[in-house]
Amino acid sequence: MPQLGVNEDLFRPQKKPDLANNLGIKEDDFIIGFVGRFVEEKGILTLLKAVESLPKQNWKLLLLGRGELKEKIVQESKKMALKIK
Repeated sequence: MPQLGVNEDLFRPQKKPDLANNLGIKEDDFIIGFVGRFVEEKGILTLLKAVESLPKQNWKLLLLGRGELKEKIVQESKKMALKIK
């Protein structure tokens, strides 16, 4: 019978404040997130252009993934003066 669930040796929940502090997220920040492959059809570059038009207030863009567009995303983020962690 296959084992369902998560290997707790690899994935351990972190306390939310610890994780948020590590990412520079404050309690009143609004998080815009993406989790997936960094490929053209996911529209990540469009997302970057969209967030560029937002007022510079309490929001953070959190992108989690990997793929062929990673370097392009980093370059575009730097052009937009977004901090990369």
